[in-house]
Amino acid sequence: MNEMLDDFNEIITEGNRLLSSGKYPEALEAYSKAIELDPDSALAWNNKGTALVKLERNPEALEAYNEAIKLDPESAEAWSNRGIVLERLGRHVEALEASEKARELDLESEKPQGKIGEPGESR
Repeated sequence: MNEMLDDFNEIITEGNRLLSSGKYPEALEAYSKAIELDPDSALAWNNKGTALVKLERNPEALEAYNEAIKLDPESAEAWSNRGIVLERLGRHVEALEASEKARELDLESEKPQGKIGEPGESR
């Protein structure tokens, strides 16, 4: 199990490096591999959503953020990212609701949250 976790963390780290380097298709591929290893990882789904946003594939990004939230309803980052992509899709009321939920969770956790383009770190 530890080997799988090590592989997962390496893939997430590589995806983050690729995303930061502007290599969005490669980052998307890395996050998809991470999801194959751990389909219940909210982190991998959230980061996949970020890569999809960078590729301007907003409907797919929304699906990824929804999955991240389903797996971790307390993720302020995923809620925030969901709000941003909903705004881009012109779904303003839902975007506002998601952003409010992110702020509420962020205040509860008292830790800074990333924005789209700043992938979450490996666990």
